[in-house]
Amino acid sequence: MIGQIRRLTYPASQLEAFLLTEQSDTESHAALTLCDLPDNVTLLKLRPGPITTKPRALSYGLTFCSSDIVGIYDADDRPDPDQIEQAVAKFAASTSDMVGLQGVLNTYNSDANWLTRCLTIEYAVWFLLILPGIVNLGMAIPLGGTTVFLLRAALNEMGGWDAHNVTEDADLGIRIARHGYHTDMLPSVTYEEANIHV
Repeated sequence: MIGQIRRLTYPASQLEAFLLTEQSDTESHAALTLCDLPDNVTLLKLRPGPITTKPRALSYGLTFCSSDIVGIYDADDRPDPDQIEQAVAKFAASTSDMVGLQGVLNTYNSDANWLTRCLTIEYAVWFLLILPGIVNLGMAIPLGGTTVFLLRAALNEMGGWDAHNVTEDADLGIRIARHGYHTDMLPSVTYEEANIHV
């Protein structure tokens, strides 16, 4: 992900990035010590707790965030280089009740085997047909776990993520609607690795 952060064309001086890991994840920490982290990237190690979920990590990271817009990426993500500019521009041109954006996901290893091809087809159907259709109908969309951009003020108002919900992304999409806000699609692609094993 470090290389992908460097590829982003958004001004580094206006971008703060946090790498969130569990304190017990010594393998990731060892790998990260070999990396030359950019000045705008901070490694945050979560102290041991009763649960080790992604939403717990996201809520922890949110307490360090000072940006108006919060974006979420997974470690294997390869976003379009201008994706953050696109998200910022879309928020600037939107109505005040639009507090979330869901980008498009695709895979970069679709030709690895039958399973990766199936996942690529599933992603195409979900992110290019179903989610845009749901948005056009004015319905709440269940967010994905990555390539999501949220207004921090609204996220704080809604109480952040539910640390005990393993579908924190879909849950947040529904809570956005319950609070009278809405989410839109961002026509920018993030590529990620499809699992090659059943």
